[in-house]
Amino acid sequence: MAEETKTETLRPGPVRRIFRVLGWTLLALVLLILATLASAFGMLQTGWGKREIASLASGALSGDGKTHLRQL
Repeated sequence: MAEETKTETLRPGPVRRIFRVLGWTLLALVLLILATLASAFGMLQTGWGKREIASLASGALSGDGKTHLRQL
């Protein structure tokens, strides 16, 4: 007699479940980081953001204690 092959539905093992949860968690983390960067970039395009960048750059480029390269 020919044996019939059974097709059983296999439940994912614990290792596969851990990798699936880890994959979804990493995907969510990457999407959260991208959303944060996009929001920050959007804020920096506003008038307030441009003023803040100018203020920070001005403060960083001027002030006492800055060393200058000497020309040889």
